[in-house]
Formats: sequence, C-alpha cells, structure tokens
Amino acid sequence: MSSIASRKKPRKLRDSMSRKQPAVIRASKKASQMQRKTKAHKPEAKNVFEQLGFSPEESRVATIKADMLANILKIVGKHEYSQADVARIWGKPHARANEILRGKLHLVSVETMIDLLDRLGADVKVSIRMRDAI
Repeated sequence: MSSIASRKKPRKLRDSMSRKQPAVIRASKKASQMQRKTKAHKPEAKNVFEQLGFSPEESRVATIKADMLANILKIVGKHEYSQADVARIWGKPHARANEILRGKLHLVSVETMIDLLDRLGADVKVSIRMRDAI
C-alpha cells in the first residue's frame, strides 16, 4: 500500500451559516429566555443563598459562616500561613483544614468557626440588631 493511498482526504468545511450552534450557547439562550419569563413572578431574594433556594434561616447561617471564612482567609493570607500551618494552629488534620479553607462550610458549625478564628488570633464580636419587620 502506498503512502498516498493511506492518507485520508480532508473534510470539506461547511460554511459558517449552516453550522449548528454549540450546546453551551443553546443552553445559555434557553436559560436566559426562561429567566425572562419567570423573573416577573418571582420576588427578589435578599442574598445569594436565598437565590440558591435556601430557607431564610439556612441563608442567615450560611451568610454568617461565609463572612467568618472570608475573615479566616484574610488572616491566613496576611500571615502567609500554609495549609499545614493552619492545620497545626487549629489542631485539626490537614485534610479537614483544607476542606474548611476551600469553603466546605457544611462541615463546621458557627461555634467551631468562632473557635478557629480565635485560634488564629482574631477577636470575634457578635452584634445583634432588630430587623424592620417581624
């Protein structure tokens, strides 16, 4: 068999007008169309966790944990701690420290996050204020 006969012929390119749109573009267009339809009927959520479908109670706890994690990450960045350093300071296994630093907040309670901040040298202050409507 000669080398010329074994070569495949190049495919002919279709013109750009006849190509189908990629699935990602079709899906995003469909999502935006659905969003336009449902936006008028859905009341605006107060924060991102409520928009994701969390109940108001779960949303408040998730917001508190996210704020605490942001402060933990600021402290870790400021002191240039490695994950191993953080695990040692917290007295936790390296894998657990890694999960917390990566944002897996469902693994820890608010009380545990307060303890972790305390071990990093932060003073935690809880403030309470009344909402407008009960």
